[in-house]
Amino acid sequence: MLGKRRYWENLSARAASNLSVPRLFIMNFAHHGPDGGDTERKGPVLVMPPPPPRKTHRWQRWRNRLFLGELIFICLFMGILLVTVPWTPYWSENSLIAGYPGLHELLMHDFVRGLISGLGLVDIYLAIAEAVHYREYFE
Repeated sequence: MLGKRRYWENLSARAASNLSVPRLFIMNFAHHGPDGGDTERKGPVLVMPPPPPRKTHRWQRWRNRLFLGELIFICLFMGILLVTVPWTPYWSENSLIAGYPGLHELLMHDFVRGLISGLGLVDIYLAIAEAVHYREYFE
């Protein structure tokens, strides 16, 4: 504590005698560089609070709800499809890839089937997480 006091007394003595004063830089959140050595600033730099949430209209809330419902439906549908289809006969007897024997052989590996089913589980998790974490903010 005594060392800090001596430093500031020494600094003020140098400033009074117009000797070289070390430049102090004050940084703030809006200006990411030195502010030109303005050491005469009084008090801390205050951060403005975020603006209050805008009042949402009724149609905007319903639009958000319908979009969420559609998103959940599509994610669940695609997730269930991706989990189940690789293990059904539709997957192994697919006429679309019959002309590509290399691709057909690759898609018949259990690792690839499990990878696609895992992607479906991630899709289902995404749908459930969106449904659980949905919040509406009213004023």
